Amino acid sequence: MPLEVYRQRHADIIAEDHWVIDGLGRADSIPERLDRATDIVLVDMPLWMHFWLAAERQIAWGAGLLEHRPGGLTTMPPTKALFQAMWDVEQSWMAKIRALCVEAEQQGKAVVRLTSVEEIDAFAASASYPCRNPISG
Repeated sequence: MPLEVYRQRHADIIAEDHWVIDGLGRADSIPERLDRATDIVLVDMPLWMHFWLAAERQIAWGAGLLEHRPGGLTTMPPTKALFQAMWDVEQSWMAKIRALCVEAEQQGKAVVRLTSVEEIDAFAASASYPCRNPISG
């Protein structure tokens, strides 16, 4: 989505009393979001696991077997570009995101760090967060 639309939607969402944002969005919006958040869930698995899961999703999508498309996408992203983006996030963003989460935890915020698919499944089975006003882009 256009930058100004993203920024406005992001600002509107995090100004609310209750919100959930799934995904990273733009790098420059993460500090503001984490500052405003009361609870943070960081999916922090090894990069190879993200690649594995993305490859499985691409295969399922290509075979017409994908039930839930990520981020409201209507067409499958090119695999090379998807993997490059994942690599770039790990190399350029994750150290800062991890540090911001440590700071948030030191400020008394609830931070859950999920490091495996099993932890994600257990968390999803136990969590009941409502999702309103989704943002993707």
